[in-house]
Amino acid sequence: MPSDLTENCFIIDDENFNYLIEDIPVIARNKIENGQSANLWYEEYIPRETIFYTFLSSIKDSNNSKNSDENTQLKKFINYYKNRIFQLGANSTIGYGYIKFYNIADDSNE
Repeated sequence: MPSDLTENCFIIDDENFNYLIEDIPVIARNKIENGQSANLWYEEYIPRETIFYTFLSSIKDSNNSKNSDENTQLKKFINYYKNRIFQLGANSTIGYGYIKFYNIADDSNE
């Protein structure tokens, strides 16, 4: 995990978040066919190096086994994506949507 993550990270409530994102960049995109506009649309872009977080968990089986299939699948997911850069969403051809997962519960992150 990047060392600056804990130094430059804060959590805010929805009201303040909504205020902060009022001025995120909006970029007009246009598909041109034979010199004519074929499809004008707008996209909002989050700032580079924005950090999102989520929680992943599994449900214990009826025997409260930590080796349940759900737990095994979650571990496989985490191990596969941990510290790996991959593309999520659209616009990979213009360099957007690349993300990296960190498991903050695991001290072996780089």
